[in-house]
Amino acid sequence: MAINLFVNLIKNENKTIPNRSLGHPEEESLILREQVEAWMGEISPGTRLKINPKQDIDLISLQYYYGDSNPYRSTNVGFGISYTLPIIVAILSSPPGTLILIENPEAHLHPKGQAKMGELLALAANCGVQIVV
Repeated sequence: MAINLFVNLIKNENKTIPNRSLGHPEEESLILREQVEAWMGEISPGTRLKINPKQDIDLISLQYYYGDSNPYRSTNVGFGISYTLPIIVAILSSPPGTLILIENPEAHLHPKGQAKMGELLALAANCGVQIVV
């Protein structure tokens, strides 16, 4: 499932999110990539994404970086961050009426990150996305 969501992120990263009400309150742009980074920043402050698709070999390189830091592979950041990314992409990519099943969305997150994840899930449910946790 996560692979399809990363492909979705790459294909739609420059498109507007389908449910404008899910836009992060401090991010003016409704572009998917920027919204994902804004919500990731709520879960883990300062988190940015570096995505390099290598289409000739069907490979996606995903790295995280913080401010001016060097990019880090998923294996070199907390598991909560790499686990959270597909959840955020799924929520932000979903128009009203979509059903999303999530197991343990709070796993491996700092309590503040857990609270922000809960806020995003509640906002999505309030905007017509069906969430089953």
